[in-house]
Amino acid sequence: MTSTSTSRTDTDRPAAEAASIRLQAATKAINAAASTYMPLRASHLRQLAQEKQASAEHLLRQYEQRCSANPQTSLSAPVVALWEGYYALRAIAKELTRKAEETEAKEHAASAVHTHTHRATTTHAAHHTKGT
Repeated sequence: MTSTSTSRTDTDRPAAEAASIRLQAATKAINAAASTYMPLRASHLRQLAQEKQASAEHLLRQYEQRCSANPQTSLSAPVVALWEGYYALRAIAKELTRKAEETEAKEHAASAVHTHTHRATTTHAAHHTKGT
């Protein structure tokens, strides 16, 4: 039995390392994208949030499938990486949703200022036109 568990551990190690490397690369890419200034519309941010949430749910389904198929692997590195990825993507989706709401508020405020300014200048111009 010991030799079987040792060989299973040896077999799981490359998969665990690969999963860890993929997760680190994904996290690094997400952090780089987040630190890059890109003015995005609220609708685009919401779309990104939905995509991240869908990816998170996919990872959760994979995690659940692996745990139900082989419960003793629930704490193996590849399965734990799925769980960690799920929570990381959920956090990103939540942050994107927050940014979308913030952007919507700014877009709405800018639109209101533009409309108010347009009305004021139109009214002002009409007033001067009537006077001449």
